[in-house]
Amino acid sequence: MTSDKKSKPEDRGAAFGRKAGRLFKRSGPELKRLVEEHRPKVEKAGRDAFQYAKEHEEEIRGLALKGVRMRAGPLGMMVDALAPQPPATDQNAEPVCPSCKTKNTPVAKFCSQCGTKLAGTSPDL
Repeated sequence: MTSDKKSKPEDRGAAFGRKAGRLFKRSGPELKRLVEEHRPKVEKAGRDAFQYAKEHEEEIRGLALKGVRMRAGPLGMMVDALAPQPPATDQNAEPVCPSCKTKNTPVAKFCSQCGTKLAGTSPDL
């Protein structure tokens, strides 16, 4: 038999812990380099996701309510009655930015190009 099989479980655990510690210590600099290399990409993806969520807020809210209604079954009618209804708008109308003249999605509150507040949005934002 080898000495590993004869050794006590505590000894094997300690040896494993030492090996794992050395592995983590050696991988630290590489991990830091990877984090620094990819940080700008991750931050940009987060900003893009936040911007998308802002631009499509009403659509996301509507889909969430639809999911609640589907899970609620008969109680879905109650959810419909209590949920605030979105204002009736022409879904085909594309708001045009007063600043840069870019066409935006119908639910956009801010211009997707320059960030200017679009006409017809509520003042509490």
